[in-house]
Amino acid sequence: MRASRGSYGSYGSSNLSGWLWKALLPAVVVSVVSSSCMEWPPGESGVAELRKFASAAGFKQYLADQVTAERSRNWWNIGFEAADGSLPQPSPPQVPDTSAPADGGFSTTNIQEVGVDESDVVKNDGTYLYILGSDQVRIVRAVPADDMQLVSTVELPSQTAELYLRNDKLIALGSGHDWETHTDITTITIVDVADRSAPDLQATIEAQGSLITSRLISSRLHLVMSMWPTLPLGERGLPVLVSNTNALLPDITVTLGDGKSEIRNLVGWDDLYRPVDPDGYHVTAVVTLNVDAPDEPRQSVGVMANAGTVYVSTEAMYLTDTDYNHMGEIRETTDIYKFDLEENGAVPAGAGSVPGRVLNRFSLGEHQGHLRIATTIGQVSRSGENDAINNVYVLGAEKGELVIVGKVEGIAPGERIYAARFLGDRGFLVTFKKVDPLFTLDLSDPASPRVVGELKVPGYSDYIHPLGDNHLLTIGKDAVDMGDFAWYQGVQISVFDVTEFADPQLVDAEVVGDRGTESEALHNPHAFTFFAPVDMLAVPMTIAGEAGQEPSDFGVPIFQGLCLFRVTTEEGVEPVVKIATEFVENLPHWGYWRGYDWVRGIFIGDHVYAVTSSAVYASPLGDLGATPQRLTLE
Repeated sequence: MRASRGSYGSYGSSNLSGWLWKALLPAVVVSVVSSSCMEWPPGESGVAELRKFASAAGFKQYLADQVTAERSRNWWNIGFEAADGSLPQPSPPQVPDTSAPADGGFSTTNIQEVGVDESDVVKNDGTYLYILGSDQVRIVRAVPADDMQLVSTVELPSQTAELYLRNDKLIALGSGHDWETHTDITTITIVDVADRSAPDLQATIEAQGSLITSRLISSRLHLVMSMWPTLPLGERGLPVLVSNTNALLPDITVTLGDGKSEIRNLVGWDDLYRPVDPDGYHVTAVVTLNVDAPDEPRQSVGVMANAGTVYVSTEAMYLTDTDYNHMGEIRETTDIYKFDLEENGAVPAGAGSVPGRVLNRFSLGEHQGHLRIATTIGQVSRSGENDAINNVYVLGAEKGELVIVGKVEGIAPGERIYAARFLGDRGFLVTFKKVDPLFTLDLSDPASPRVVGELKVPGYSDYIHPLGDNHLLTIGKDAVDMGDFAWYQGVQISVFDVTEFADPQLVDAEVVGDRGTESEALHNPHAFTFFAPVDMLAVPMTIAGEAGQEPSDFGVPIFQGLCLFRVTTEEGVEPVVKIATEFVENLPHWGYWRGYDWVRGIFIGDHVYAVTSSAVYASPLGDLGATPQRLTLE
């Protein structure tokens, strides 16, 4: 085992973009409640059951009651004035590398579950790159690499943030705002790219509401959207029960390539469900579209709740609700709503609740009909009052309810979860305060999940990636122990051996740059590309170097672009090359490293491509020291 620092030299620095709070590595401050004496918030029963509205009048009255209750709790009255509105050892996970197709020809978007595609800013089919700009998609012929060409540009009707590619169809998801109706608009543009030089618009779909996330399973695009069906206000600011229920609900407009258009409610009142414990006037809707036939009827279902984290398997979708309550406090419980994903769309299948808060979607995982979920209760602070505990619950569906069938609680007291991953009947947690404990969990018996192994190493991991059957590849930060807290340092890439599940081992850890080094891959797995056929990892980085002697000292920015590493289970992590996508002289002081272009690493054949919205760089894998080929897109 070796742990090296700065094999790239003292390179360092980059885009902090919201991650500066990790400087002292505290958790969010929350009220402290132990899992053994969980008390539900006042007015809540602790039951996460969903109930359907019996009538349009019942829906309107519920909405009015929630508006009135919300106004009484919030003096600022935001959003109410618009009238429209191992022992035994668990078996190794049979999870292929989700970023590498079976033929090994090219890499694809790093996804959580096989068969559930996720959107990103760039897609590729092994010959062409589809690259997102602010309101357009550029189609680039990437092969051969020494003759890259921009073959066409697809103009989009709105600012676009996400792309899918299904066979010869490009699906772009965008967002905007209608200032007349004070409504957020989500736009789905479907383009036939069979002829890459002449893309053909097939359909434009505009839906009122904000896009939370989406998934593409076969031809079914599942959109999770957020909206506020507000009532107009009358005397003394009280809500008015309007007679037209449809006017309260968001619309969806489908316009085909021939100009034919259709408008209808995005979700009807009879497709809305409310929790037993009222949760405001917010609606989270799951809308399903057939991208191969956009004119087909759409199926929608909604929950009167402000759902946040979304996890999707090939069989089901889970929405969780652990947001701030209306008094500005963080809840210490997570409500979970399950939807079965049937041929035509999502169907409510159960609801449940667990103590604690989830970190992100990797805190959930479904296996053989059971949902595993990792949560944290309490807080971690520099003062030493660290009351956080971590738990893993296993839930099963029984008669429309999600019930806890197994649990392991009290993991790593005084720390919080920084990363989680569930793979088959195995689970992995990384918690952190001063060092990084990696926990291995045996989940082979849903009724009796167990922590079976633990390894403490410096730093922490933000993301856990499967590396074959018995190894993990992680990315996070190195850290210096300061007693009650730790200063994070450069980006750390690690390989762990979990063959002996009760005794995980660190194979290697590579630290890149000084304090201030950042990577989008720390918080966005789509920026993490491991391509198994060539044992290569590509991640974007802004690297900081030349830091002072104190662990609290930040470095200065000296590189931005794509970093490549060779990763094997035997040798660990070896830095290979950096492909710069920004000139060093253009990188300002660390405090202002924001707003730079995204970078993705793409593998096609015998080349690696560093892709941004403004340029494509191609380097041969056989001669990575050569000057990259460059195609400018602007």
